[in-house]
Amino acid sequence: MSSVLTPPASQGIPSPVESVPTRRKPPRHIAFYVFLPPAILALSLIVNGAWQARSRGNATVVAEKALAQAVKRVPFEVRLPKSLPGNAVMVRVFLDEPDSDQGFQAYQLNVWYRTLDASIEGGGQSIHVWQTNDKFLARRLRDPLQLKGIPLTIAGEAWRQVTDDRVAAQVVTAFSHRFEDGITMTVDSKDGGLAKRVIEELATVPVG
Repeated sequence: MSSVLTPPASQGIPSPVESVPTRRKPPRHIAFYVFLPPAILALSLIVNGAWQARSRGNATVVAEKALAQAVKRVPFEVRLPKSLPGNAVMVRVFLDEPDSDQGFQAYQLNVWYRTLDASIEGGGQSIHVWQTNDKFLARRLRDPLQLKGIPLTIAGEAWRQVTDDRVAAQVVTAFSHRFEDGITMTVDSKDGGLAKRVIEELATVPVG
């Protein structure tokens, strides 16, 4: 910030201790106008940054940082929507890691989004994306693809649609799929249409 508010002398702005007897010193009000544009620019950047932080929300900033760390830790390619319906934002990320470093390392990544545009269908709705490399889901009776549901095709892939009513007042439509690399995914929302639109936008998240 100091480099913006205090430009170096090489840019033609006299130093306060510089003495130039052959020239008249500029009036104080001229020096003020010389320094005003950088100060306005710096203030504009601060205000704009604060506005962006408010509009995105602290939860989104925290979630994005958590996701960046999670993508580096999990031993598989993470898939998330490259664009979101309803002006949605990420609001929470939770990575369930293995308890020990022995045996098969099963990770479960949960990412929650919430739509902000209340003027469209699904406004203010939550969208949850769960994915895991756990290959023993069926053995532990936790494989969502073993539930009775409706088979359907979304974005060229076979998914299974199930109504999940295990939590009171939180009935959601869940879509599950197992990718060729063995990753199992479930996308759920109270609005099944929103969940489908998220699935259509799935893409691999780059590490970095």
